[in-house]
Amino acid sequence: MVKYLIALLLAAAVLGGCRRNSQVAAPRGTSAQSSVNLLEGAAPSFAIVKPGVEPAWQDDLVLSTNDFEELRAWAMPPEFAIKTRYLFLAGDTADFVALELNKSMAASAWFLNGRIVPTPLAGQQYASVPGIPLSLLRPLTNELTGIWTRDELQRFCYQRTKLPSERLKQALEVELRQKVALRGLACRDLALQSGPVVGFAGTNFLTIACRVNLPVGVTLAMDRRTFESPEGFFHRFKVEGLKPDTIYAYSLGATCAGRAAPLSEGPFRTRTLPAQGPLIFAALGDNRSYPETWGRVATAVAKQKPMFVIHTGDLVTQGLDDAQWDSQCLGPAADLLASIPTFVAAGNHEQNSQVYYQMFSVPAGATNWVQEVGPVLFIGLNDISTNSAAWLDGLLAASTAKFIFMVCHYPIVSSSERSPAVMRAAFLPVLTRHAVTAEIAGHDHFYERSELPEGLTVIVTGGAGAPLYTKKEKPDNQPVNPHSRSYLSDYHFCIFTVEGATCSLQALTLDGKVFDRRVWQERKRPALAR
Repeated sequence: MVKYLIALLLAAAVLGGCRRNSQVAAPRGTSAQSSVNLLEGAAPSFAIVKPGVEPAWQDDLVLSTNDFEELRAWAMPPEFAIKTRYLFLAGDTADFVALELNKSMAASAWFLNGRIVPTPLAGQQYASVPGIPLSLLRPLTNELTGIWTRDELQRFCYQRTKLPSERLKQALEVELRQKVALRGLACRDLALQSGPVVGFAGTNFLTIACRVNLPVGVTLAMDRRTFESPEGFFHRFKVEGLKPDTIYAYSLGATCAGRAAPLSEGPFRTRTLPAQGPLIFAALGDNRSYPETWGRVATAVAKQKPMFVIHTGDLVTQGLDDAQWDSQCLGPAADLLASIPTFVAAGNHEQNSQVYYQMFSVPAGATNWVQEVGPVLFIGLNDISTNSAAWLDGLLAASTAKFIFMVCHYPIVSSSERSPAVMRAAFLPVLTRHAVTAEIAGHDHFYERSELPEGLTVIVTGGAGAPLYTKKEKPDNQPVNPHSRSYLSDYHFCIFTVEGATCSLQALTLDGKVFDRRVWQERKRPALAR
C-alpha cells in the first residue's frame, strides 16, 4: 500500500506539469470492478499533423475551413492526420485479464504508451477491440493515442457528400470527439461473442466454430468426449467417429486465468447427415443489411427441419466491419446456425474477411470446396477465375453422382445487370458438358429459376434479408435473360428433397407458401466422361 501511495504522489507530480484543461482519469482504487472504464474522467486533447508544422496538443479541436475543404476535395497531402490523446492512471488492475478499447470505427490506428493496440484479425475494422494485453499498461501515467489518417478522414467526408459543407464539418468534429472507453475485463466478463456455428458435416463428423471476447482456451463437450482449443478468440473443432443421422448434444466451456469458466447456456443440439434415405436441404442467400428479416428467414427455414443449409453468400454488408458479423449475420440466426450444418460460398460483401473463414468451416478451407452427401455432389465456388473452370472440368469428369449442384454467389444468368461475363464464358460450357443438375446462386436479391437450352437449371435465391431488386427487362450491361421460368421479388428460401432417382425443389415465402416447383431426374453421365 505504501508503494502504491508513493506511486500516486509521483504521478501527481508528473501530471501537475500538464495543461490544466487536459484532464487525466483518476485511478480506479484498490478494488477493481468488472468492466471498469479506465478513461473515466479523462478529457481528450487533439493535435493536427501537417507537413513542416510541429503538432501541438490542444484541448479543443479546431479544424480550419481551409483544412476541411481540402479534405473534402481529396486534396490533402498524405502526411495530414489528426491525433487524439487521453492521459490516465490505471490504478489496481489485479483482477483484470485483458483490456477492451471501445472507439470510433473510422480511426483504425491506436497506441497505448507508444505501442500499437493489437487487433484479433489483420485487416478487420473494429469499433471494439477485445483482448488487449495488460502488459501495455504502465504503473503510473498512461497515454492512449488514436490517429485519423488522411485517407480515413477523406473517406468519412466522401461517405457524406450529400451533407452541406457546414453540417459535414460539424459531423466530422463530432466524430473526432466521440467518447472513447478503455475497459478492464476480468474472467467474470468472459462471454461467447459469436456462435456456435455448425459448419460442414458428414455422416460421421461435425465441425463447430465459436468466438469469445477474451483470449482464452475453449473446450467442446460432445459424445461423452471433451475437445480442447488453445488460447485465442476463435475456436474451431472437428468431431469425428460419430454415427449417421444421429442427434448430438454439445456444450462449450473455457479456461480463464487457469480456472474453469462457464461459457454457454447450452447444451446445443445438432445432427449428423444420413447415410441413406431421403436427403432434405435448404438453400438461401444474401441475408445482409436487414437483420430482422434475416431472423425471420432463419426461423422459417428451421421450421422445415432441413438436414443442412446451403448459403450463397453476402452474409454481411461489409465483411471488414467486425461488428456486422454479430449484428447482421450470426446473432439474428443464432438458433439455426447452432443446430443445422451450414455450407457457405463466399459473396463479394464478405470482402475476403478472415471472420468468414474462421466461423464458417467448409471442406477445403478458404478455397473452392467439394462435398459429396449421399447421391449428391456439392461444389462450392469461391474463385470464379478461369483456373477454377479448368479445375471444375477435371472434377466433374470423374464424378458418378446422381445429382450435382454448383454453389456460387454469382449466377450464370439472371434478370439483372450483375451477372459476371466469366460465368457464361468459362463456366457454362463446363457445367453443360458434364450434365450438372443446377447452379444455386445469389447476388441478385430476388428468386429466379432459369432453364437454359443446354439443359442446365440456374436458381437465383438471393432473398434472405438484403434489399430486394426488381426484374430488368432490358439490362444495360449483359444479355436479356429469355430463359426465366419463375421469378419473385420477395423474401424466400428453397427446400430440396432428394429421394431415389429424383430431386425436387420447392421455393417458399416466409409464410410457407410454395410459389415454384421443379423436379429433376438423376443425371445421365455424358459419354465423354465414362
